Amino acid sequence: MGKAGNMMRPLVVHLLLQGVLLYDALAWEVRMPEQIHGLQGSCLVIPCSFYYSSNPPKNPRRVVWYQWVSRGYPLVCDPLYPNDVIEKFRWKTALYVSRSSRNCSLLIKNLDLSHHGEKVYAWIDPENVGSRTYKFYDVTSTILVDGVLLYDALAWEVRMPEQIHGLQGSCLVIPCSFYYSSNPPKNPRRVVWYQWVSRGYPLVCDPLYPNDVIEKFRWKTALYVSRSSRNCSLLIKNLDLSHHGEKVYAWIDPENVGSRTYKFYDVTSTILVDASPQKPIISIYGGDRTGDTITVECSTLHTCPYSRPSITLYGIEGSNQIRDESIKDGLWKTTLTRNGVVKAERLTITCSITHYGDITVTATKDKIAECVHEKITIEPELADVTVSIAKEFTCSVYHSCQNKNPTITWNYKNMEVTEGRKTLSDLKWISYSNIVFLATKEDHGKKLICTATFSGAYLTAFVVLHVQPRFQYVADVIPKITALPRSCVVIPCSFKTEDEYLTRLRVLWVTRKGGYMFHTNPVDVLDNFKGRTRLLGNPNEQNCTVEMDNVQTNDNGPFCFQVERENERYSFNNSCVFIIMRAPDKPVMSSLPENIEPGTRVTVKCSVSHTCSSHPPEITWNVPTAQKTTSHNHMGGGVWETVSDVTFIPTGYEEKDEIVCTATYWGGKTQENTALLSIRRQTTHVRCQETNLSPNFMCHPPKSC
Repeated sequence: MGKAGNMMRPLVVHLLLQGVLLYDALAWEVRMPEQIHGLQGSCLVIPCSFYYSSNPPKNPRRVVWYQWVSRGYPLVCDPLYPNDVIEKFRWKTALYVSRSSRNCSLLIKNLDLSHHGEKVYAWIDPENVGSRTYKFYDVTSTILVDGVLLYDALAWEVRMPEQIHGLQGSCLVIPCSFYYSSNPPKNPRRVVWYQWVSRGYPLVCDPLYPNDVIEKFRWKTALYVSRSSRNCSLLIKNLDLSHHGEKVYAWIDPENVGSRTYKFYDVTSTILVDASPQKPIISIYGGDRTGDTITVECSTLHTCPYSRPSITLYGIEGSNQIRDESIKDGLWKTTLTRNGVVKAERLTITCSITHYGDITVTATKDKIAECVHEKITIEPELADVTVSIAKEFTCSVYHSCQNKNPTITWNYKNMEVTEGRKTLSDLKWISYSNIVFLATKEDHGKKLICTATFSGAYLTAFVVLHVQPRFQYVADVIPKITALPRSCVVIPCSFKTEDEYLTRLRVLWVTRKGGYMFHTNPVDVLDNFKGRTRLLGNPNEQNCTVEMDNVQTNDNGPFCFQVERENERYSFNNSCVFIIMRAPDKPVMSSLPENIEPGTRVTVKCSVSHTCSSHPPEITWNVPTAQKTTSHNHMGGGVWETVSDVTFIPTGYEEKDEIVCTATYWGGKTQENTALLSIRRQTTHVRCQETNLSPNFMCHPPKSC
């Protein structure tokens, strides 16, 4: 029978290459006891679990057990092929299922002496996970069949890793736990650590006799206390090369639990001191394009949970999350995760790890991101040009390229071109190209094409040229005017002809497709504009101003002005307008004085801009006014301003400390602005009496008046 200290101890694969752990070796791990005892005629469960960080199995619940032999794979348990199991185990084995998704335990029923000494091992998903990924046959458990169960041999157990790595100059925690079912210690919190030697008991850590600890460990060791009452872990600070190769062991309550109860010195841990730290691992997820979210993880392995390493990340801004996880047998993994946004095409991520003892190691990793070209536009969209008259067009490329501008070209050469770049935000830029276009009559119907080339791809935009002869008639129309849906918009328009006294003109407003937005004959107006448009100007006075009521969101235009006289139609240069929809403007209120004395006249102004001069907004107030005037001012460009000036006299007894100005637009939409009133409150009663104020003004004296 094996030593009790070796029973139920997890197998740990230790790979050491010049003092550096091999991360690939940690990708897979299977754990089971090296030896396990079972009672003849009874049942036995061999506990088994597995872990992986890469190369995952396709079917993690597919577990097969084999007999360990030098050649071949004799089956011990295979739920898919039970008849192929070798005779001594056939119909006696099954997988022992638990709640864990990474469980591979084996149940053996009716254990007999033919099973004694058999070495068995588990293989996870053998059809998909091969021996190149993990050598499953290197992790075995030997079955020891007892005729009589030796309870004393199982009464005590101490667990610790056979080997553990620590960093020179840093700290090390050797995890240790113990279990007993009989012969309990009198003082289970009394733990002493010793150096393993052939004779004697040199002290490594003894809280009661610290001065008796051997020199290389003196004042460097302490018990590492955890919440578990059966914890015997050891902390070593300032690890140095003299500790390398030392085998140490723990003894629980040595004054009361002797070696006859349990041979504590049979369960040791060998300290392996690494001269230099491992570089951190940097993992990057997402962030393939500028503007995308990106997740950066920086992780490090260590064996000192007493003082976990600090992690500093450079190269990306964002929120942090720290995660600690136990990998196996004293090996810990600390990970810093940062979520951010990619703001440049090239990122250099730097991760710095500082271990206990101010030992620092750094790693870097570059991330290349593609910048995004969102769209390309040409303005003006309506390409009305006149022969031999220069007109400027702008090609704009919206993108997220911080360092690289797209190359913008036009299909017309030998024309004046200027380029530039504008910043919209931290992640948005506009690269633009302006072309001064001179049209000939042969250009009519052709396309003016703008092409943006970037990283082997391209975007194009075009407008169709509408070339007009050089008319002698010129219209004065605003190219773009804003409008409030459901309200009205007045489009100012005037024109000039050679004959200033030309009369009997019929005004036409034409859509892009040739239909009429307005016609002097209502029958000719398009159905969706009937009853909504009317001419406000007098064409005999060369005024072609038109009103559109109940504006719809799709009334964008362009709408172009023309005139007819008898059987002749006249077109004009610069005669088209686009309508841009907007939300109602918020009223603007003038500032109010502070600490207003009751009875003092206060004047305040409220103004609002609009493009519906035929039906201007109505401005109302929430306070009684002594005087009120309203004015309408043309601000230019089709924009009007309605202004309401009011004078009111506060009494000091107002129920609300605010004044509200509300603008009600034609069509019913409203906007308001609120300002706080700073009025000195009356503290004494006043006598009510009639005043000479406007009858619209109301006084609010105290109720007792």
